Amino acid sequence: MMHSDTPFFSFAIPVYNAVTTLSRTVESVLSQSFTDWEMILIDDGSSDGSAALCLSLAASDPRVRFVSRPNGGAATARNQALSLARGSYVWFVDADDRLAPDSLSGFADTLVRVGFPDLLTFSWCRECQGVPLSETLYSDAVSDPLTLLADPACSFFVWNKLYRRAFLSERALRFEEGISTIEDWLFNALFLASSPSVYTASALGYCYEVGNPLSTQSNPDPAHRYRQAADSALVHARLKAFLDTCADAPFHRPLTLHLGRSVAGFLYSLYRYGFPDSFLVSAISRYRALGLYPVPPALGARARLFRVLASRPYLFRAGCALRRVLTGVSITVPSE
Repeated sequence: MMHSDTPFFSFAIPVYNAVTTLSRTVESVLSQSFTDWEMILIDDGSSDGSAALCLSLAASDPRVRFVSRPNGGAATARNQALSLARGSYVWFVDADDRLAPDSLSGFADTLVRVGFPDLLTFSWCRECQGVPLSETLYSDAVSDPLTLLADPACSFFVWNKLYRRAFLSERALRFEEGISTIEDWLFNALFLASSPSVYTASALGYCYEVGNPLSTQSNPDPAHRYRQAADSALVHARLKAFLDTCADAPFHRPLTLHLGRSVAGFLYSLYRYGFPDSFLVSAISRYRALGLYPVPPALGARARLFRVLASRPYLFRAGCALRRVLTGVSITVPSE
């Protein structure tokens, strides 16, 4: 296949200390039968040899480009990749995951067949060191933001989605920088609020690795956990402020429900990871002031459990104490 200056796909891959996983990720792209793509590797200040690996990968294939930058987080790296991208569609891929075999050709055919929607979202699976664990499945259908938000399979990850690059440029959509976690959640919420055309595909396109001990989600360091907690609260406040400006918009209610689900999951994670009771009580007070607490009911088992615990202080304190006894997990919150 001839490759033009405007490839069909641009892969944007932030790389941070991923020397043990990146080759597998890149190989999952190189092995695709569809070849009209470019790959942009952004090394985000790695200290483990990832930059040298990126350089080697770029030297071995002209479709692969490499940029090295000081550490600034995944959001900053993705924004830089997006500014360099030339493809019609952008696929944000994590450096420890992989594409499903030969998924690219089918997605290209689908995008052409359905008229180049602004968003194609597709089925994906969780796996641990290559062993499948579970799948999240979509149906083949022309959709829209409201229908997608109502779909139980709807997620706010960026890696199971193909974004039409021109739409991102027209709406000036970028990741909010300086945030260490759920930056993709805010990006997708604002994206869906921008009225994109949507198509959902049943084909499996992405395999998300849950067994990488070096991933940011697996980092047990208390300072890291605390920063994630602070950034999660910041994202929730940002989206709440946005929703307050458009209370009559059709997306207001479904996004508010998703925001409630995210808040509930966040508060429950503080409980699960053993943050001090005082920290959780303080978080609840901040969310109450924002109008985001109590969390909406009927948002899943974790939300219902936390709603029961947090609405009854004696149960909440007893639950926190019991978990610490059973797991021995306790986090000391660093000073700000």
